Amino acid sequence: MGWKRSAADVARRTGAIRAVGARYGKRRLTVVGYHRIADADDPDLKGFAGNVSAAPEAFADQLDWLGRHFEVVGLEDVLGWLVDGAHLPDRAALITFDDGYHDNLDVAAPLLATRGMPATLFLTTGPTDGGPALYWDRVASVFAGTEPGEADLPVLGHRTWGTAPDRCRTVHDFVYATKWLPPEERTVALDRLEEAVGRDASEHIPGLYLDWDGVRSLRGWAIGSHTVRHPVLTSIPAPEAAGEIAVSAGRITEETGRPVRSLAYPNGLTGDFDDGTAAAARSAGIDIAFTLRPGPARLAEVRADPLAVRRVCIGFRDGPGTFAAKAMGAFRMLETRG
Repeated sequence: MGWKRSAADVARRTGAIRAVGARYGKRRLTVVGYHRIADADDPDLKGFAGNVSAAPEAFADQLDWLGRHFEVVGLEDVLGWLVDGAHLPDRAALITFDDGYHDNLDVAAPLLATRGMPATLFLTTGPTDGGPALYWDRVASVFAGTEPGEADLPVLGHRTWGTAPDRCRTVHDFVYATKWLPPEERTVALDRLEEAVGRDASEHIPGLYLDWDGVRSLRGWAIGSHTVRHPVLTSIPAPEAAGEIAVSAGRITEETGRPVRSLAYPNGLTGDFDDGTAAAARSAGIDIAFTLRPGPARLAEVRADPLAVRRVCIGFRDGPGTFAAKAMGAFRMLETRG
């Protein structure tokens, strides 16, 4: 990834990045995917640092860049174009967030509001309903504040952690090694991790996620489904996957009074969704669903397959050049999967 960032910085400085954007034409939709807006290096950060998309200052700069290069629209604008034939402006951009972290309300929402930019939250309803913390945040809680140590860990084998970066690396490796397991198997792996490290994972991490009052406080935001427990939908039986979508959508409608017409597939890479998950989404009343395959998407592509729309995933290591390259489509050009 290092060479990609270097190339992106050069392309941004030289203006070559605009030529990349021209490849996809004016009639395109650039969907930008965020998770958390926080300082990933904050020693008091709750949860998994790998889910941080940008620090507040970087996020503000990214919004300003989007405002200069795109027409930021809301989900209702996209649905109006897709379903009702309404006009969608050239170089439309949609800003989205996954999971339902509280910093979306505390940090991201005010920065968006001052710029008059709408956003969409794809909500994982389990934690919002008071259920267990998301798996990766529970893994992070096992190692949070631990003294230097070593252990034979499930999946990873023998590991040592003498510094904070060591702990972060171990958490990251464990989360990604178990990401595609069904929820029940991930729970078993987490139980074994707790035993190996000698610490319990936090079932509830106060203040990390939005509650329903917080969701309703997101004025002007659209709320879509991101399932109940965030399983990779193709890793569980089809009826269970359909229930994850339908139950999540139903809870959002019940709590907000608004029908749910959108979905973001958990993880969202090639192989994490298929024709069966798309059919389940359609049965739950979903008109548009988003992946994390690199974007942007030409509008003709969105219309041809609205249940597999590409999205640009942002991470906290993305500097201005990488962010611009992703948004303009350079990373889609480099895509090797799917």
